[in-house]
Amino acid sequence: MRITSALKYSFKVKPVFSTAIFLLLVLQMALECTNIVSLVPLFDMMLHPEKTNAVTEAVTKVLSYIGIAPSLPAFIVLVGITTTVKFISQFIIYALLSKYQRSMDIHLSVGLYEKLFFSNWAYFANHKVGSLVEMIQKCHVGGSAFLHAVKICNNALCVGVFILVPLTISIKITLGCIVLGGLLVAPLFLTGRSVRRIAKTKELIQSDWAQHLVESFAAAKMVFAYASNKPTIKKFDDFANRHRSKLFQQDIWSGGTSLLSEPLVILFVLLIIYVVFYRIGMDLGLMVVIIYSLQKLMLYSHRCVETYNQYQAVAPALEMVVAESTKAQSAYESNGNLECAGLKEGIGFADVEFAYVTGHTILNAVNLEIRKGEMTAFVGASGEGKTTILDLIIGLYKPDRGRILIDGIDLQDYDVKSWRNKLGYILQESILFNDTIRENILWPNTITASEHEIVEAAKLANAHDFIQGCSDGYETVVGDRGVRLSEGQRQRIALARAIVKKPEILILDEATSALDSESESMIQESLDQLAREITVIVVAHRLSTIRSASKIYVLENGQVSGAGTFEELQKENVIFQRFTDLQGMRN
Repeated sequence: MRITSALKYSFKVKPVFSTAIFLLLVLQMALECTNIVSLVPLFDMMLHPEKTNAVTEAVTKVLSYIGIAPSLPAFIVLVGITTTVKFISQFIIYALLSKYQRSMDIHLSVGLYEKLFFSNWAYFANHKVGSLVEMIQKCHVGGSAFLHAVKICNNALCVGVFILVPLTISIKITLGCIVLGGLLVAPLFLTGRSVRRIAKTKELIQSDWAQHLVESFAAAKMVFAYASNKPTIKKFDDFANRHRSKLFQQDIWSGGTSLLSEPLVILFVLLIIYVVFYRIGMDLGLMVVIIYSLQKLMLYSHRCVETYNQYQAVAPALEMVVAESTKAQSAYESNGNLECAGLKEGIGFADVEFAYVTGHTILNAVNLEIRKGEMTAFVGASGEGKTTILDLIIGLYKPDRGRILIDGIDLQDYDVKSWRNKLGYILQESILFNDTIRENILWPNTITASEHEIVEAAKLANAHDFIQGCSDGYETVVGDRGVRLSEGQRQRIALARAIVKKPEILILDEATSALDSESESMIQESLDQLAREITVIVVAHRLSTIRSASKIYVLENGQVSGAGTFEELQKENVIFQRFTDLQGMRN
C-alpha cells in the first residue's frame, strides 16, 4: 500500500483524529520556522548590534507592530517562548500519535474480526485457522504503518520549513546545499525496495509458522501418541529459522540506514561551514541560521528516508489486512427481509443440488420433508451429504439449484439471523470454552436464563447429576476445550446449552458417535423426550440413537434412496438393512 493510500484510508476511518494531528503538525512547523527566524536578530544583537540585515529588520517590524521594543532581552524571551511552545506541541503530538497508532490497531483488528464473522460460512471455511489468527495479529503491525506514514509527512513538512528559511537568505547557497544533501541521501531510498521485499517474505513465512503452531497444539495428543515430537519440532524450528533470517536481513537494512544518520549529517555540516564561511564570507548571524537550518534539513531528510524504510517493512502486513478485510466484506452473508416467526408446518427440500467444488456434486435432486414436532434422521455412508443437508438447513450454504422451503417460503427470503435464532445446534465434537459449566451452558452471552431454567436444561440433557458431583458444581471450570470432562459429559453440556436456548428446532450432527453406551443412552433418552416438544433433526451413524425417529432418510450417491420409520426401512431398504446388520440390530 502506498503512503498516500494509507493516509487516505486513515482520513476515511478516523477523519477528526487525522485532521487534528495534521493541523498540529502544521502549527508545529510554524513555531519551528518562527524559532529559527528569531535566532537571526538574537545573533545580530549579540555580535554586531550596529549592523542589521533583512531578516532582523523584518522581525523588528513585527515586534514593533505588536508593541514590543526590539532589544536583546526581547529576542531572548521570543526564542524562549517559541522553544517552550514548540516543546509542548511536540509532546501533545507525541501523545496523539501514540493514541492514533493504538486506535488504528484496534480499528484494523476489530474491523477484520467483524468482517470475518459477518462473511458467509463458505468464505470463512476456506481459511485455515492459523492464517486467520496470524492475520488478526498482523493488524498490530499494520497499525504502525499509519504512524510511520504520518511521521513521513511530519518529516517532509520539517524539510519544507528548513528549506524555506535559508531560501529567504540566499537562494544560491541553499539550492547548492540541497543538491549536495540530495546526493548524500538519495542512495538510502534504494534500500526501501529491499526492505519491502524482505518484509513481504517474512509475513508469508510468519503466516505459515502460525498455522503450524495452531495445528500442532490442537493435535498435541496425536503428536505424542504417534511419537512424532521430533518431526513436529523440526518443522517449527525450520519456520523459526527462516523467519529469523528475514528479520536479520530487515534489521541490517533498516539499522544500516539509521547508523548512517550521524556521519552524513556531520559531513554535510562541515561542507556547509567550509563553503559559507571560508569561501563566501557570509555574515556570522545569517551563516549560523543557514547552517542550523541546513543541518536540520539534512537530519529530517535522513529521518524521512529512515521512516520510509520503516514503513516499507510494515506495509506488506497492512496490505494483507486491508485486502483480507475487503475480501471478507465482499463475501458478506446475503439476507432476506422476512422475519422468521417460527416453524408452523415444516422444512422441505425441492430438487436441491449442491457441490462444494464444481463438477463434484454432493447432493443431486434431493426432495424431502421434515415435519414440525417430529424427529427426522439422516443415515448413509460417509461423504453422502448428511452434514451438507444440515448446513443447508442452517443456511451456512445455499443450494446450487432447487430450493429449501420453510413453511413453503424459500429460506433465502428470510432474515438468516431470525431463522438461526430458532435453532439449537450440536456438533460431533462438542465445543466448550475454558470457563465454568454455567457460562458454557449460557454461551453465547446473549442468552439470559434463570437458575431454574439452567438446572432444568441440564436435567433434560441428563447432565445435572454429574454437574452436582463436580468439585464446584455449576461453577466448575472445565479447562481448555472441556479437557477436564469426559466426552459424554461435554456432549451433555452442549445439549444443555442448546436446550436452554429454547429452540424450536434441535439439530444434532453425529452427536453420539464418540460416546460410550451409557452416555449414548442418556443422550437418546433426552432426545426422545425433546422430540415430544420440538422438532429434532439428527444425523447419526449409530442407528440406536434414531430408532424412535418418525422418519429416517437413507442417502446414497447424493440422493434419497429410501425413507420411512426404522421398522419400515429394515423391511424394504437394502442399504439400511446392511447398516443394521453391521451394528447387530437386524430383527
